[in-house]
Formats: sequence, structure tokens, C-alpha cells
Amino acid sequence: MTASEIVQPFLDEPWLTYASQEPSAYAVNIGLPAALKRAEEYPMRPGVVLDCIDDSTPDGVVRHDGLVPASGQALFHYRPAEPKHPNDPRVVYYVHGGGFVRGNGQYCRAIALWALREMELPVYATEYRLAPDHKWPANLEDVQAGWDHLTGDLGVAPENIITLGDSAGATLTAGLCMRFKRLGRPLPGWMAFLSGALDCTFELPAHKANAFTDPLFKGGISPDYVNLFATKAEVMNPELSPFRGDWTGFPPLYFAAGESEVMLSDSLETASKAHRQGVDVRCHVFHGMWHDWVVNDREIPESYAIGADLRRFIGLPRAGE
Repeated sequence: MTASEIVQPFLDEPWLTYASQEPSAYAVNIGLPAALKRAEEYPMRPGVVLDCIDDSTPDGVVRHDGLVPASGQALFHYRPAEPKHPNDPRVVYYVHGGGFVRGNGQYCRAIALWALREMELPVYATEYRLAPDHKWPANLEDVQAGWDHLTGDLGVAPENIITLGDSAGATLTAGLCMRFKRLGRPLPGWMAFLSGALDCTFELPAHKANAFTDPLFKGGISPDYVNLFATKAEVMNPELSPFRGDWTGFPPLYFAAGESEVMLSDSLETASKAHRQGVDVRCHVFHGMWHDWVVNDREIPESYAIGADLRRFIGLPRAGE
């Protein structure tokens, strides 16, 4: 099975946008080489943190660093010095990726600044304990502690939160909401996933079909990789493999994925399932793009395209649209 064959059954779905044009020259000539270099420097192995893209804070952005009392993990708060939408109570709660084994404040900062630029709403970005020293559900507990601090101590209403997660961060934001549904707790107002890892069994079609088309994975994901962050029995839990759960009653969902990436089926299959269960779903698949390209470069035109998607998704269209 090829990547195009994976996308083909969903082309007529109302929730799918398929960008079939070739990747932008910037993506091919600048973004991908930078991503490959970074993959070489930070291989997917335990104990390696990810220092990705530019960690500078541009003029006009205010950053506050804090600790979540219940977990001791860092929570970073980014906001415009002059709010773009002063009467909008919404915030973004961002959870970083990194395969559960890597990621740090600089990773958080990179995507938080991108999200702030694109959505113009305050962004809270959380760190969490990493495997293999701290296996699941330690990471999920830390993400929940950040949420509880945001909604409890800081007084943000759940319905005013937009959760944003890339790769394993999507696992954790979706898993958190699977837990909240089970517990009868309020869910966020919107949820967005960038190259989401939503089935940690690694058994969906693209996990194999795109093993050699996704340049960041070089042969795909080993079935034994799960042993770094969980047990093989635990990955069937919807709080770790959200695709396996019931999405009925979830808020609007946005998915972005590259056609060439190993997580392509995670987005397509989860979006399809949630749509069948009555959820408002939007999914944008980009031809030729690799896993989590926004992390690699915020200036890739396809990264701006996701930003435009997200603004429409939350009801803040770009000027002139």
C-alpha cells in the first residue's frame, strides 16, 4: 500500500482537505535538509532532549515561566505585549512531542511562538517527565496537573481552552480528554493535532506503508519502541492510544498530517472515526510532507497554511479572508 492509496478512501469525505500540489520550494530546499540534519543530531533514543529551531522570543511577546505546584514541571506562558483580541477569553494549552523520550523548554518555546503568531491568543506550554526514566502514565499525570493548574489556580474555563499537541503531544492531549470523558469532567472547547501519534500500537496502515517515505523515521517505528515508554498491554488503553477510544461528545477537532509521514493513518483513521461518532472534524493532508514539519521550521509555507486553518477552525480568520 502506498501513501496515496491510504488517502484515496477518504477523498470524498467532507472533513478532508487534501493539498495535492508538490511541496513548496522552501520546504524541499530548506525545511527538509534542516529537518534531516536535526534528526541526525538528535536520534530517537532515550535521554536525548530536543533543542529545536530558534528559541528566541521576538519583540512584542511577553513570556512568564512558572512551575505547576502538583507536578513541579515547568509551565511557560506566552502572550502578546499588546493583546490582539483583548476581549477573547480563550487560551492555547500546548503539549510538546518527542516520542515521550525527549523534548524540553526550547521545544515548547518553538511551537508556542508559532501558535502565538498564528492564533494571536495566549499560549501555555507545559513540560512533563520523560521516558524511559518515567514511563506512562507519568507524562499524562503531568499534563493533567498543568491543565488543573490552568483551570483551577489560574481560573481559565475549560470551554475557553484550545488544546494543541504535536506527535506524542497529541497522544497526551487526546489521552487527557479520554480520561476526562471517563471521569465526567469538562472537555476543552477545541482540540488540534499536528502529525498526531494517536495509536501507539503502531499497527495502522501508514506505520508500515510510509516507513521509508518519512525521512525522519528511516525504516519506521520498531514494535519494540513502545517498551521505552509503556507496556504493550497499556497501549490498548484509549488514554494512550486515543484512536481506540470513543470520541462521542468531543469538541471540534483539527488534524494536520503529511502524506509521506508514518503518522498519516493516525490522523485519517481517527478523524473518520470521530466524524462517524458525530464530532465536528477537519483534517488537512499535505502531499509530500514529512512528520511534524512545523517543529522543524515555522517559516515553511505549509506551516503558515496550518496556521490559517487553525484561525478558521477557532473563528479568527486572517485579515482579508
